[in-house]
Amino acid sequence: MREAKAQIASLVIAAAAKVVGQETNAKANQALYDSFLAEAGDSHDAGSN
Repeated sequence: MREAKAQIASLVIAAAAKVVGQETNAKANQALYDSFLAEAGDSHDAGSN
């Protein structure tokens, strides 16, 4: 499940970069991935999904 969330996060970051027309860097991407996974995990664990 965590791998699927990581893949989704990667796609979201790529799409967002295209929307805003900017390149992203690995450090910023990692922070966004970690944030997404933490929030997705928290909401899943809390049963709010």
